[in-house]
Amino acid sequence: MTDHDQDFWQKKLMAFLHDAPDKCFDIASHEQTAARCQSAAGFTDNESRTEREKHIKPADWFSAAAERFVFPKEKCSHTFSVEPLFIHPLSSKPFNFPEGFAAKSGSHTEAIQTAIGGIRTDDWHERFFLYWRRWQENATALGNHQALAFLPADTRIPDHTIWNHMAVTAALAPCIIKGEVRPELLLFQFGPVQEFIAQARSTRDLWSGSYLISWLVAHAIKAVTDPIGPDAVVFPSLRGNGIFDALHRETYYAAQWKQGDDGQTQTTWERLVKDKGGKAKVADWLLTPTLPNRFLVIVPPGEGERLARAAQQAIRSELAMIGENVWKWLLANGAQEEWKD
Repeated sequence: MTDHDQDFWQKKLMAFLHDAPDKCFDIASHEQTAARCQSAAGFTDNESRTEREKHIKPADWFSAAAERFVFPKEKCSHTFSVEPLFIHPLSSKPFNFPEGFAAKSGSHTEAIQTAIGGIRTDDWHERFFLYWRRWQENATALGNHQALAFLPADTRIPDHTIWNHMAVTAALAPCIIKGEVRPELLLFQFGPVQEFIAQARSTRDLWSGSYLISWLVAHAIKAVTDPIGPDAVVFPSLRGNGIFDALHRETYYAAQWKQGDDGQTQTTWERLVKDKGGKAKVADWLLTPTLPNRFLVIVPPGEGERLARAAQQAIRSELAMIGENVWKWLLANGAQEEWKD
């Protein structure tokens, strides 16, 4: 990894950690809590950490403005620690936090702050990916409640989660040019899809066609997110997507934890499979075609065309490889070489 690469991923990780996920429990001291999270992530030099945090502030402001564009004119406040509240951004239906949830803020904070510890890696790219992908999931498992996934970024407008705000801020950090945030949007789509799916003659055909599309899109997304991060994808949501996860099994998920089950070393992939219920239940997660034929990405200024071409090439290369492997299988099962012509 070059110094440039390290700086890029350090900047993104600092942006991701600019707020602590448990901010809503104690807003008054959330900056100190965030500083502890940053230190635990490897930003141990206070002077350097403060300077980095100052540099990514415009991304935080931009993200907040985009997420909270409907803001009350009058002064408003809501004390989450007294009455937890999260509202669905489309239906406005409140999420039902379990009874006594706020009273257990101490245990929730402990779960969040310890959920990502123990990863053995000096690679800042890998570290950022695992923070983005695993922190929320680990925290909800340790806290023994999925409600930690719905902690609001702003208690006054509790219709977007802190996890989403952290990711958007990280996506915007590389878009800062001379103190101004100048993001570009890349909308990638390939097709036609309907005609392809319409050729199905059985349920197996429908699944195969849908899965092939999702698999190819995953490779296109990977080609875009490898250099800028998966946090940059606005839709579809990638965190927890089985196909996208599978493409990183031999890279980021090969990272080891200091202690696994029974004190043994455990890779992130092994832990991920265990969290999904073990090998017997992981098939549904990996074999469900959950990616559409298009995606929207926040990209640094001037990078859109290059990344779009990378996505296009990734699809073509993967489709060609699939075709070659299918042909090899056919040859091994009675096909004739001249059929290829």
